[in-house]
Amino acid sequence: MSASTASQHLAPSTDIDVQSRCLVWRRTTANYTGLTAGYSWAWNVYLGAGDSGDRVREVQCLLDWWGYYGDPLDGRYGPVTSTAVENFQWDHCGGSVVEYGIVDPATWRCLRDGGEV
Repeated sequence: MSASTASQHLAPSTDIDVQSRCLVWRRTTANYTGLTAGYSWAWNVYLGAGDSGDRVREVQCLLDWWGYYGDPLDGRYGPVTSTAVENFQWDHCGGSVVEYGIVDPATWRCLRDGGEV
C-alpha cells in the first residue's frame, strides 16, 4: 500500500454492539482524507432513488459502519437506503445537505468525516 492510500482500520463509533459488514478505513490522498469501504472514492456526485452500483454500495457500507443501515449491501438505492441516508443526514449533517434522502457532496463529506461539515 502506498503512502497516498495509507489506511487505518477504525471501529464504528456508534453502539459497541453494532458490527459493520464492510471493512472501513481512513484513506489519505494528496487532496482528501476520509473514511472509505473501498468501493468508490466519490465525494462530488449525487446519488438517489434508482441509482445502483459501487457508489451506492460505498454509501451503504459507510451507513452500515455508522450503524444506520442493516439491509443487504446490494448496491441498489431503494427506499431503505434513502431512509438510512435521511436519518444519518439529520443526525450528522446539520443544514448542509441540499435535499434529505439524496447523497450530495455535503453528505459524502459527512459520511467520510463522520460529522458536521
